[in-house]
Amino acid sequence: MLYFAIQELLAHHTHLSPCYKDYIHVDMKVMPMNNSGTKKEGVNLTYNKVSIGQEGYWLDLDFRPGKQHSRGEETMAFLVQTLESLRSLPYSRFLLRADSAYESVGNY
Repeated sequence: MLYFAIQELLAHHTHLSPCYKDYIHVDMKVMPMNNSGTKKEGVNLTYNKVSIGQEGYWLDLDFRPGKQHSRGEETMAFLVQTLESLRSLPYSRFLLRADSAYESVGNY
């Protein structure tokens, strides 16, 4: 999804509105999927959502088991891949905003 999202933003010359001066914000948030009222056993799906700019375009998405904490090795690989992909966009300053699920020295 990440490659496709970057290519779409570039192909359509999408303008991203900065959040502060010339900083484009990148939001990372862990979102549990709510399947209330459904019959399920042992289902616990969560996803990491990455959106960019004031417009909130989805940049990347990472599905994972809900019981897997956001400070795992997979999260670090996801973070690195996502942040490295920003280099292909025509912006030079980004402000990463991540919720407390990412709060770990190892992630930064």
